Amino acid sequence: MSFLDTLTSSATHWHWWILGMVLLGIEIFVPGFFFLWMGIAGLVVGFILFSDPSLPWQWQVILFALLSVAAIAAWRFWMRGSLTPPTDQPTLNRRADQYVGRVFTLEQPIVNGRGRIRLEDTSWTVEGSDLPTGATVRVTATVGVVLRVEPAHSP
Repeated sequence: MSFLDTLTSSATHWHWWILGMVLLGIEIFVPGFFFLWMGIAGLVVGFILFSDPSLPWQWQVILFALLSVAAIAAWRFWMRGSLTPPTDQPTLNRRADQYVGRVFTLEQPIVNGRGRIRLEDTSWTVEGSDLPTGATVRVTATVGVVLRVEPAHSP
């Protein structure tokens, strides 16, 4: 009888409960909720093994893996909708998005699709059709920290 056979043939519900508790303990030091759900899966497998001690070790491991993956996937699906609650200020802390729809004057001409405007205390890179310095532009979108613009008035 090999070491693996000895180990797996003597697996009891206590082994799964201990594994579950260890994984829950790891969650304290490594936050992220992954170990929490794996720990709960270990505890559930322990309860299943407590009610049916004849369950083969292969099925125990498969059950643990399936429960872990299912619990983590369900948690991520549920959290996706609840992490960003609706707000009355959707552009708060997204400074570039606050400028969409507003009209500004070019500080430097747009040449080869790129130019600059000054907004408050910051100079921003803009992308759009070529325009001279002093032309008025409307911000239509943002791409990272670059503002996409179009002429506000016909040139």
